[in-house]
Amino acid sequence: MSEDFLSGDVAANSTKTALVLINNNDKVSPGQWNMQLCIKDNFYMGSMLPQLDWAQSNDFPVLIMNPNKEIDPENKHAREVWEKYILNSGFKTVHIITNDNGALSLLDIQKHFIDKFYD
Repeated sequence: MSEDFLSGDVAANSTKTALVLINNNDKVSPGQWNMQLCIKDNFYMGSMLPQLDWAQSNDFPVLIMNPNKEIDPENKHAREVWEKYILNSGFKTVHIITNDNGALSLLDIQKHFIDKFYD
């Protein structure tokens, strides 16, 4: 997680765009999109490295969620991370990239924070 998410400096973040990455919540490690692709093709393409490189080249703070932290059928982790680190961070724009079952975490965030999600 980039320090911008921890700083609490809403004024400094108000002109920034941030990137949130949510991997598949099916036994995939944080930083990976697809373990089989990492093994069979190459690690770079199966990981979040292309997105991290892009974010770094655009000076975007990055937060990688870990929906696999524990068995979490209610997406509690995603909601807690959104509320604690993203909701009040003050970023002008937050881009979100997810895949496969990680989209369920995103849908849950949208459902629980609908009044603030599309500001």
